[in-house]
Amino acid sequence: MSDGIDAFMRGAFVVEFLGVLLARGLFAGLQLGEPKGRQWRESPIYLLGVIPFVAGLVFATSDYLSSTERPWTVLGLADAVRWTGFAASLAISAFLIWVFATIGTAGAKHIVTFDDMKLATSGPYARVRHPMYGGFFLWGITFSLFADNWVVGGSWAAMMVFIAVVRVPHEERVLVEHFGDDYRQYMRRTNRFLPFGGSADRESQPGLERDDDQEGRVIPDGGQHSA
Repeated sequence: MSDGIDAFMRGAFVVEFLGVLLARGLFAGLQLGEPKGRQWRESPIYLLGVIPFVAGLVFATSDYLSSTERPWTVLGLADAVRWTGFAASLAISAFLIWVFATIGTAGAKHIVTFDDMKLATSGPYARVRHPMYGGFFLWGITFSLFADNWVVGGSWAAMMVFIAVVRVPHEERVLVEHFGDDYRQYMRRTNRFLPFGGSADRESQPGLERDDDQEGRVIPDGGQHSA
């Protein structure tokens, strides 16, 4: 591996990662004041369970950004593959910023509802209920490619899988409670994370029944929707 490309990719990783997080914070904080009827609806199980995943991601990222190279973490990818991964990561970053701009204040760190919250069904939410989560998962894969480091991308992907299994069903239950039939109908015509590779939820699936669960987003995740 070239020392030059490694140094560039490390720098690009930091700039891109911080840039996307900054964009999320800016769009989530555009609304001033406390929304009327705001309720914190995060899952305690998620908050406790995500801690080791976050710790693992922090460790993996810090280790990658250090000057010490650990051979067992290196994939040994060709430079062309790494540059392709970098280009893909930029495209996904642009997509994520689009998502943040669409959901606005609903893209906060935690699941919340409020009185005048609106359901986001346009833009990236037209065919997918959770484009943010899907985008972040793909983002982690591109990290593995351009960083040539399976630990960084793997720790990120593991955290996103945990979110998909634990947080998303709870979030969708919250959205069904808040939006009722509007959200159930939205679930029937959309996929969960990606616009391809599956069909919209059917009547028999959890979340479409009156008291069921599923994810969507409350925009104040720019419609008013969460992720």
